Amino acid sequence: MDPTKLFDFIKIMFTDKTAYENVSNNDKRRHFFMLNRFWSIKYPETAQAFNHLKINQANAIDMWFRLSAQFNRVPGWFYTRTKKSKSNIAKKKLQYSKEAKDMYLQMNNIDSKTLAELEKYYPAELEKELKTIDSQIDFISIDKK
Repeated sequence: MDPTKLFDFIKIMFTDKTAYENVSNNDKRRHFFMLNRFWSIKYPETAQAFNHLKINQANAIDMWFRLSAQFNRVPGWFYTRTKKSKSNIAKKKLQYSKEAKDMYLQMNNIDSKTLAELEKYYPAELEKELKTIDSQIDFISIDKK
């Protein structure tokens, strides 16, 4: 494993105590910022105390190493997940009848462009209203038969 790479360094820190002893202070300083952020998930007060400008970053990493001795592998809370960007999420197209759309446009005195903006910014509310209109149209059509 290469201690110059962040995730290799983390694996060394938690799993290979003898390899950690051979890591240079320069590599420890290189990873200080990100490691302090990871550790702040579980130990925010300690991480905040290390956010001093004149702290010896290599010694701070050594303290985190001593704390990591209680774990036999990288703990699950150490890494955080990120949310997928909205561009990767498939957009759900609202399903409603043409009659419901026309009725909604007429009731609210809006055009199709405004309806498209409502679909984009308020899809849940719009879907609820259009389903209500759809069910009312269905009820009226059943009543006429």
